[in-house]
Amino acid sequence: MEPHVPACSPDERLVNIRQRLGPDSEEAVVLDENAVVLGILRRDDLAKPDATPAAAAMTPGVPTFRPNVAAKALADYFAEHDVPSALVTTPDGVLLGLIQLQHVGGFGEKQLAGQKRS
Repeated sequence: MEPHVPACSPDERLVNIRQRLGPDSEEAVVLDENAVVLGILRRDDLAKPDATPAAAAMTPGVPTFRPNVAAKALADYFAEHDVPSALVTTPDGVLLGLIQLQHVGGFGEKQLAGQKRS
């Protein structure tokens, strides 16, 4: 699990987010002041007009997973929804990190919490 996830506040303007992330970034997580996940900005969202605040551009209601989810269940989710990554949060929605499909393979029934943080 990658604990360093590109993030922004809901009122931050897209022009500032894009500048900070750089041209190769695919997404950023929108967090409140307590690091609770509010939504995600994907590539299409980030392409909206410069002055747009993150809250107006984000995709809300992003699926998240707990650290104790079985890796196989997560791999199945990736395959079923054709997504390359997922957010890992506490039960209260506080962001813990990002898990990518390439890091799930080979864990079998192990849980994410057993993985070492980078």
